[in-house]
Amino acid sequence: MSRLAKWGPPLGVLGGFIGCWYAVSFLLLSPERRFLVPPPQAVVETGFLDHANLVELLEGLAQSARVAMLGLGIAAGLGTGLAVLMHQARWIERSLYPYAVVLQTVPILALVPLLGFWFGCRPPCRRSSRVSASPPGCRSSGRSSATSSSARASRASASSSTSTGRACNPSSSSPP
Repeated sequence: MSRLAKWGPPLGVLGGFIGCWYAVSFLLLSPERRFLVPPPQAVVETGFLDHANLVELLEGLAQSARVAMLGLGIAAGLGTGLAVLMHQARWIERSLYPYAVVLQTVPILALVPLLGFWFGCRPPCRRSSRVSASPPGCRSSGRSSATSSSARASRASASSSTSTGRACNPSSSSPP
């Protein structure tokens, strides 16, 4: 098989995807709305070539990897322990097996908010100049003079109730 036959189709799809990305960014969006789908070079420059953003991305990656490894360790330990118990005692297998089968049908991402709520993990608030939306409990800057006092009061109460929750990463419990 020639190199062109092997690498041509994937590279063609990649080129088509990047071309469509440029087309959406420059042809369909006006410059003031281009923040919704920034062009690829802006993503690379801001995300990877700007040192401050790269450090933040790598810190987020490290935190996600730590949480994933912790979850994998807990799941492996609990799964192995339950498997040994189910193998040793038939009544435990008959009791737990139907629930294990039902749990396999639940999407993992549907469990993430439940586990975060049950164990009190809340993601740290992050504010970025590129993103206009903030998680609940984070106050966004720049619009406070245009908002009503009731909206500011509701944001303040949400912020105070959120700050009492425990963050997943104790070192980043305070918003930046």
